[in-house]
Amino acid sequence: MEKKKGNIIEFPLKATPNPNIKVDSYALQMQQDMTFADHLTEGLVVNMIHNMSENGVDTEDSEFIADISMMIEMVKSTLYRSCGIPHPMQFVTDEFVTTTKENGKTSVYLDCYEIKDALIEDDDETIPVDMFNNKAQKHEEDEE
Repeated sequence: MEKKKGNIIEFPLKATPNPNIKVDSYALQMQQDMTFADHLTEGLVVNMIHNMSENGVDTEDSEFIADISMMIEMVKSTLYRSCGIPHPMQFVTDEFVTTTKENGKTSVYLDCYEIKDALIEDDDETIPVDMFNNKAQKHEEDEE
């Protein structure tokens, strides 16, 4: 009796690999680095929010959530930069933060009013001009 082969495709048994194939692992490495940075950011932030909550900070407040969201992106941006991965928030750091090194000490300068001025378009004052003074005055009033 003869065996029927049907729809079976026979492949060559002796295959020789092409030694000229080049594998670019850059995308894979970048994906692994991004995953690492994302997980590290999550771990750091979850721990910080937990500590803040234990110390009486209202972590359910919508302003807190907005502030934390901004901080999360800054942490992620920092970790991405350390891995050589671009992140949009790196522009903010590059634009508004100045670091200088003198006598072995690093100094950092960040002008929050410069950021505020850059965010305000035309005469549309969406951020109170004296927002820092109001908080200081409120704190002083609480002490009285």
